[in-house]
Amino acid sequence: MYQYILTLARQKPDTLPALTQELRSWAQKSKYLLGEGVAALGEAVRWRSQGQYDSALSRAQTALRIFQEKERSDYEGKTYHLIGSIHHAQGRYEEALEAFQKALTIRERIGDHQGIARSYINIGNIQYDQGRYAEALEAYQKALAIRERIGDQKGIAICYDNIGIIHDDQGRYAEALEAYQKALAIRERIGDQQGIADCYNNIGNIHAKQGRYAEALEAFQKALAIRERIGDQRE
Repeated sequence: MYQYILTLARQKPDTLPALTQELRSWAQKSKYLLGEGVAALGEAVRWRSQGQYDSALSRAQTALRIFQEKERSDYEGKTYHLIGSIHHAQGRYEEALEAFQKALTIRERIGDHQGIARSYINIGNIQYDQGRYAEALEAYQKALAIRERIGDQKGIAICYDNIGIIHDDQGRYAEALEAYQKALAIRERIGDQQGIADCYNNIGNIHAKQGRYAEALEAFQKALAIRERIGDQRE
């Protein structure tokens, strides 16, 4: 349910108000013990997607209390993850890092390997934003190792993207290019067209920084052709 709500928040945010109302009505009528918590979590996702961070945090904390009372560590970990993302969106990095680390601890305890990898990615993102590049790189590499072990191909590609960004920002262009090319190979294999275009764009940027303008132009043109085909209007 949580992942479904997150997907709607990204892809169809206009549907969230109706969904959260349905969740609340369902929670009040059903005997499902977690109903109120799930409803509060849905509302938190809704408010976060609309930039209403104080309201989002309030509902997330309500959900957290319910899940802690019911001893549902799986949902507790998800809720700490959401709380971390709310703090991150507001630039409150220390609070975000604390929440992501709590989510990580819970996920390690219950053996949620996919969740552990997500926690490491988010911890790395915070450390990157703080300029702590060595720590961020270590976090991304930990996420990569887990995703390789569980066979999460799209997740592996995301890890390589993040690793490439770290190397890129520090001027290690050969290492960045290698990471981006690994991400590209995976995305071509799984047919992730938007991801392929993003990889070509990243590769083009590296070539341009190295003065290899013909190769940069070729990569950018490949990215453009894909984005035109799939209707990707992002800049």
